[in-house]
Amino acid sequence: MMNQTPSPHAFMGTSRRSSLLAALLLAPLGGLHAAENNVLPDGTEFRSWEQPRHATRTYHVAQNDPRADDGNPGTAAQPWRTISKAAAALQPGERVIVHRGTYREWVRPEHGGTGPESMIWYEAAPGEEVQVKGSEVWTPDWELADGQWRALLATNLFSGENPFALENYPVQPSPEWKRFPSMELRRGQLFLDGKPAHSGGEAGAHAQGGGLLLGGA
Repeated sequence: MMNQTPSPHAFMGTSRRSSLLAALLLAPLGGLHAAENNVLPDGTEFRSWEQPRHATRTYHVAQNDPRADDGNPGTAAQPWRTISKAAAALQPGERVIVHRGTYREWVRPEHGGTGPESMIWYEAAPGEEVQVKGSEVWTPDWELADGQWRALLATNLFSGENPFALENYPVQPSPEWKRFPSMELRRGQLFLDGKPAHSGGEAGAHAQGGGLLLGGA
């Protein structure tokens, strides 16, 4: 139950997951070789597939750059705005440097590497903080009714199902499951001022009519 007025800025986590990978390799790990002076304590060589990285092309993503646009060529002078654009464009052997910012995206790479020497990789610009999050900033019109704060969830906030309308485990096979009340929670999560909030009302009343209820006046 919430005992505070919801702030105008809330962060809503959904079932989306950021799938940003440091590097992608969608090929058999062949051609293993021993790194120079890489010897295990028992005297045997540690065999690794890793190779020195030499990008055939480097792109840039910089959401805070006023010149950034996904229609750009992705250069340092004309960077892309989203990591998703890079994920759709990068080919084996290429890399993208992501500059400072909080990227609220569902990153789904369309291509993978072809081997240890032709990987695709994503990296943060040196000395810059980059965060990739699956949550969205939510600024609804809150209404207080019957001791609960209510707000409507727009369907365009979600890709696929609305996680706030889905129970985590709708069918309890045994009363023993009641020992795990979290199994009855909704799959979405709301954060107010950095702290997780809990839906008000009974389990069956959450997210009624496409809305979200928060208890407390």
